Amino acid sequence: MKILLVEDHTAISKAMKRFLTIKGFECDVAPDGKTGLSMIRTDVYDVILLDLALPEMSGLEIIDELYEKNEIAKYHIVVNTASILDDTIKEDILNKGIIELLPKPTRPELLLGVLEKIHKHTAAS
Repeated sequence: MKILLVEDHTAISKAMKRFLTIKGFECDVAPDGKTGLSMIRTDVYDVILLDLALPEMSGLEIIDELYEKNEIAKYHIVVNTASILDDTIKEDILNKGIIELLPKPTRPELLLGVLEKIHKHTAAS
């Protein structure tokens, strides 16, 4: 399973990439939103782990861009954020096609459970 981690905090991205690699996933990292959107569009990823608070372009802007261009359904996007979201924003991004919202810090077993669920869903398709 190939994962794109869109995360601007170096310590978090290094730890997550190391964890995901140890668990058998291939993981690329984008350090900002603009780079993340470019990588989403130029490579093929099974899952995109997307932070919301990013430089250059926020995670919400990435979601909106993909949604407005009717591209969001092509991707399995999991929002992984420390941002506090009100219920309206949560509902909005889930209605746009986000698979899951995970709070930071994310418990490893929770992240693995979501990735397994996505893998089973895509394998069955």
